[in-house]
Amino acid sequence: MLFFYSFFLLALTLVSADVKRASFIVPQTWKNLNVLRTVDLTTPIVREVTAFVAINTGDDPSKEYYFPVSEENDKRLAWISANERKTAVNFEVEKAGFDTENRVLFYKISFDRLVDAQEKITIEVKTAFTHILKPIPHEIPQNGKQYLLYIGNLYASNAYFSDKQKTVVNLPSPQLLSYTTVPEVTTKNDKQITYGLFNNTQAHIHKPLSIHYAYQKAILRVKTLRRDLEISHWGGNLAVEETFDLIHDGARLQGQFSRLEYQRAQYFPKSESVAAHFLSIIFPPNAADAYYRDEIGNVSTSHFRNEPSRSVFEFKPRYPLFGGWNYTWYHGYNLPLNKFLRYHQEKGRFYFNAKFVERWPDVVNDKVVVNVILPEGARDVQVHLPFKVGKQRHGIHKTYLDTVGHYLVTIEAYNLVDEHVQDFQVSYVYDTDELFRKPFSASTFFLGLFLLSAIYSRMEFNIKYKKTSVEDLKEGKKESTQVRLIPMTVHQTISDHVESQSSSPQLFKFTFSPVHPLIIQI
Repeated sequence: MLFFYSFFLLALTLVSADVKRASFIVPQTWKNLNVLRTVDLTTPIVREVTAFVAINTGDDPSKEYYFPVSEENDKRLAWISANERKTAVNFEVEKAGFDTENRVLFYKISFDRLVDAQEKITIEVKTAFTHILKPIPHEIPQNGKQYLLYIGNLYASNAYFSDKQKTVVNLPSPQLLSYTTVPEVTTKNDKQITYGLFNNTQAHIHKPLSIHYAYQKAILRVKTLRRDLEISHWGGNLAVEETFDLIHDGARLQGQFSRLEYQRAQYFPKSESVAAHFLSIIFPPNAADAYYRDEIGNVSTSHFRNEPSRSVFEFKPRYPLFGGWNYTWYHGYNLPLNKFLRYHQEKGRFYFNAKFVERWPDVVNDKVVVNVILPEGARDVQVHLPFKVGKQRHGIHKTYLDTVGHYLVTIEAYNLVDEHVQDFQVSYVYDTDELFRKPFSASTFFLGLFLLSAIYSRMEFNIKYKKTSVEDLKEGKKESTQVRLIPMTVHQTISDHVESQSSSPQLFKFTFSPVHPLIIQI
């Protein structure tokens, strides 16, 4: 027993040593001369822009700079990008490693050139975080005020020593319940709070920052968005259908909903409510044939208009959305395909370019599923994405009058914001002969249907009884006599009818058979 216990302790020590060795260490070849961090709290999505004036303190040229994100915030990180402030040249950003001691994840920023020793460069890092703000209190009256609580770091995320740094917080309203104050370095000016100047700060320095402020707008979040993009070469059309599962993420409604208060608030401008009464979504320009339906059916409280640079779809849900309330609907529209599809003559390929998601400002998309339905017969499909996604699948989508089915590309992405409104590309090979696949299959189908109908109309399904009389057999006649079998229960009725018509010519002749009780010969 003692042996196994000792062995367990040894294994645990080795694992701990391996984890420690696996911890990522940033080479200290840079120093920040000045750091300016701007935190934007004017929307439910917390965006930060951090500008570093850095100098290469190493002996050799370098083209790598590291930016840390805490382990907790990395789970909520929706977007990160970097560029040189003077030239606006975008730099490549990728995950580098995890620091187990400070519990931070490092992102490596790769420059487009080598920065010589003692040379300065200005780097601008942009980040967007979701699900950071919390409504406090969690429940408010129907026309009550909503307050959000932001908790973060007073200092900028930094992997190097900094000579000077400052933090500026922009607010949507000057109304504050509380906020962190640091003596002599805190300045509040209407909708802005400034912290700093801080001198000689170490890397990974942290001090809690808390701001409790008023935010009297709806906080909308799309739990699931499914986009179906169907390409039709025959009609030159791109059919788009989008299904939304929306939730209001703000403070919950306290008590029951009052229709009287809701109607009263429509006529009193001073009444404040965080409910979403009206929704507006941007479509691409030249959109047409828009429709809007929910789980109940068609909704007529909508308005669609085309503008020079966009199309706007405005609609009113069946009920106002308060905190914690959900609403599910789907809408669709058609677009001219020539605005999105191009053919490369030399490569013999079609290139389809479209937005991964359409812009809906300040709305978070937890999960987005994009289905690209290519024309039947498309092959050699390639997908090019502007950012990393969760999953990508290739399959078959079958509809009416299909032979092999349409090629289907399914892409899933998570935690998307406005910065993800970018074009993605799907290229494929589509032979001209495939254009005749649909007419041929349709012609074959209708021809087969016509033949079956013709055969069916000439088939006899009636039950008939045929018998030849003895006189016809003696005379050698080959004509068959069609007879009908009448049940015995109606014998008396028929006899009475014939007797009542005795003055008229004889229409029926009654004979009896041992097998068939009554036979009427026509």
